[in-house]
Amino acid sequence: MTVCDRLYDCVRDIWEGYHNHPFITELGTGTLDPAKFRYYMIQDYRYLLDYVKVFAIGITKAGGDEEIMRSFATSIHAILNEEMSIHKSYMARLGITEQEIANTPMALDNASYTAYMIAQGEMGGAPEVLAAILSCAWSYEVIAKGVVERWPDSLEHPLFGEWVRGYASEGYAAGNRRIFAFVERVCAGLPEPRMQHLCEVFVNCSRYEAICAFFRRQIPAAWRNRYQAVLACLRSTLAVWLQAQLKLIGVNFLLLTVGLMLLGVGFPVLFGGLIALIDALPVFGAGTVLLPWSLLSFLQGESSRGIGLLLLYGAAYVTRSALEPRLVGRQMGLHPLLMLLAIYAGYRYGGVAGMLERYPDIPVY
Repeated sequence: MTVCDRLYDCVRDIWEGYHNHPFITELGTGTLDPAKFRYYMIQDYRYLLDYVKVFAIGITKAGGDEEIMRSFATSIHAILNEEMSIHKSYMARLGITEQEIANTPMALDNASYTAYMIAQGEMGGAPEVLAAILSCAWSYEVIAKGVVERWPDSLEHPLFGEWVRGYASEGYAAGNRRIFAFVERVCAGLPEPRMQHLCEVFVNCSRYEAICAFFRRQIPAAWRNRYQAVLACLRSTLAVWLQAQLKLIGVNFLLLTVGLMLLGVGFPVLFGGLIALIDALPVFGAGTVLLPWSLLSFLQGESSRGIGLLLLYGAAYVTRSALEPRLVGRQMGLHPLLMLLAIYAGYRYGGVAGMLERYPDIPVY
């Protein structure tokens, strides 16, 4: 069995799933929403700009092998001057300007995919670079030829036909055959653990193609914008919540540390910090530590310390109850009473889970 055959066996099920995905079937039948294809083209263009970096890393990992270095350099030229020209032709027809491309952020899943490929190349060697490259290049050929086999007329579609012809062409297949040859040459005789790692890289890149980098690009712009707006709101709200919680932790840390020092407890700073952190957890609170500690003190005959710990717990509880609605509400621009009502409503509606979700819910609704 060749190295490429072994890699293919690792992803056979994943690749077979490509052919039945709605994006591919709609592209083949010509019913794909042009808006989806438009978004895909922009993201794929951004992807290719990172994809060529993997080839560049391959040059540095070729170990002085001039033939492999020349092949990587030739591939960079082909991507930048041939494959991307297909994208530019499409983008011109779709009314996509260079300014729009520059202003469109790379999707998170897309960036994650290319970052994984680059990281594997940098941490590994030429075999890892070739495995990452081959997964992308070969799978596109398989997808395009599968489309032609099922829908021969797709080659002549006025919008999608050029894409199908490009990746199903003999010229593209010949480029992949060159990669096959280099994979066999570079990976020949590698130890089994290294081969298993190459299979892992190949599988992971194929999963990115299946789940993220290819098919998620079909999301319509309206849905994508709504998702990004909600995500940005949740991020900003979480940041606000963290700021408020840090302030509350700081106040309780000072209160607890001073109280423990007055009670003559050893390591008051350490215990004050730990209890303040536990107090920030809605399910636990400062009473998780102070109440059992107080009970133990009474049982040991240290009544004064037991009373002091109870008073310290009461002070911490009142401080958090009084400051939390005010601090969080101020950070979010809400009145403290409204914030308190939101916390209570979250608790009544969803219990502890509702309380944990109370902050993100407020600005959204």
